[in-house]
Amino acid sequence: SCAAAGAEAAAAAAAGLDVDTAVYVRKLLPRKMAKYWLQRYSLFSRFDMGAQMDVQGWYSVTPEVVAAHQADVCACDVMVDAFAGCGGNAIQFARTCKQVIAVDISAERLAMAQHNAALYGVEHKIQFVCGDFFDVAPRLAADGVFLSPPWGGPLYQYSDTFDLHQPLEGLPVSTAQLLAISHDIVLRGQQQKLRASQQQQQQQLGWSHDDEQ
Repeated sequence: SCAAAGAEAAAAAAAGLDVDTAVYVRKLLPRKMAKYWLQRYSLFSRFDMGAQMDVQGWYSVTPEVVAAHQADVCACDVMVDAFAGCGGNAIQFARTCKQVIAVDISAERLAMAQHNAALYGVEHKIQFVCGDFFDVAPRLAADGVFLSPPWGGPLYQYSDTFDLHQPLEGLPVSTAQLLAISHDIVLRGQQQKLRASQQQQQQQLGWSHDDEQ
């Protein structure tokens, strides 16, 4: 009806969208999330090249400029992105790290991350691992672990308190436990580097483990 069309146009204008774009965004996102569409270039500057996100990704991807700063500060040899999602952080870490291990429990979301990494030309520097981080963690060794766990979406703003020792939304562990798991990954990474350095020195000196027996 004319009234409905008028209401549609008014809603689109209020959201800063033309009517055709508003219709497209409504198919892509729930009505209440239209505001995230306006932020799309802050999430992926190459959005128009075909960046992919699911609904969770739209409000979970770290703004690109923030992710780039985090990657610059945390540059290292091997970085684990424990909850990689659609790949925003993994892509930026791939700029500053020699290797990135991107872990996510969703195969669909991880495929989006790999697609997005290709848009930025860094997919060859990222190892994509589909699985539960808590199952994968004991086998990981790295120089750093980036943590951006599921945090309950925008509803977090209504929480009165945040307790490091309370289980996180949708996870079996608390923040404190998550940090302890990450510490173990970095410790294994340090131990691997130490062993590799010792072996290299022995080889340079012409020693071997058998010579010491």
